[in-house]
Amino acid sequence: RYLSFKKQLDSSVIWGTFFPFIALCLIAILIAVYILKRLNLVNQTMNRVMLGERNVRLKVGPDMNEFDLLALHLNNMLEQMEQSESKLKSLTVDIAHDLRTPMGRIKLRIEDLLYDNTVSDYHQDKLENIQSDFSLLLDTFNGMMELYHLENGGTPVNKQQCELSKIVQDAIEFAEPTALDKQQKLYLTIEMPCPLYANPSLLFRAVFNIIDNAIKYTHEGGVIEVIVDCFGVVVADNGMGIKPKDRERALDQLVRLDPSRTEHGFGLGLALVKTVMKIHNGRISLSDNYPGLRARLLFDETVNK
Repeated sequence: RYLSFKKQLDSSVIWGTFFPFIALCLIAILIAVYILKRLNLVNQTMNRVMLGERNVRLKVGPDMNEFDLLALHLNNMLEQMEQSESKLKSLTVDIAHDLRTPMGRIKLRIEDLLYDNTVSDYHQDKLENIQSDFSLLLDTFNGMMELYHLENGGTPVNKQQCELSKIVQDAIEFAEPTALDKQQKLYLTIEMPCPLYANPSLLFRAVFNIIDNAIKYTHEGGVIEVIVDCFGVVVADNGMGIKPKDRERALDQLVRLDPSRTEHGFGLGLALVKTVMKIHNGRISLSDNYPGLRARLLFDETVNK
């Protein structure tokens, strides 16, 4: 009888401790999975924000637990950041718009002086340099305003059926004289047709900016290859390229990666390309060409017709 009681007691102790332990382990695993899932959602959202995506928000549940409060605070922070960014862009464009008018008048007055026969040759040269600088500034202001209106829907974008290879051919024809001045070889390969429902004018400017950048940052005698396929267009050069850590930043406005400033420009070319691709549900990617840079304009299937 004692042995029977001892056996029953041992069995009760084992089951009384084993099952609660298993239950606690399962509860702990479920809690850990829930916490990791919420943390992973926060990390994914923050990564999307860091990559430049806007209007991203975390889901706030009805329970208002600690994670919901964290999501609420992060959403408020993101909203304030976007409002500040929007105000800064608007202020920049307003300043550019206000400065463009008086600078345009100064440019016209300089042109009047250039046609004045009483001005000496020395002063003529100085005035021509000043006029050239003013033209660059006006182009910058115009580019900033155009980017702002495109990003915020202020400029209507009319789309139509078009063929990307034809647009690329026109852009190459326009850029070829600059490449010839640097004794560069500019090759075009059309692997497949790429019909798009897009704005031909904006696509022309995007493609031309990519090709012009390749010409600008490739040494004399360099090679630039342009390839059109069913996914979009690739522009590859054997120039100086862009470091991997700088590629995302190179697509932002007013970013100059050339510390020596040996090339003219104000860092709006790639920013315009990025905006144009976004309007067409596409994207631009930069990668190594070993050596040089490989820029791809990739269109989503929803754009291809």
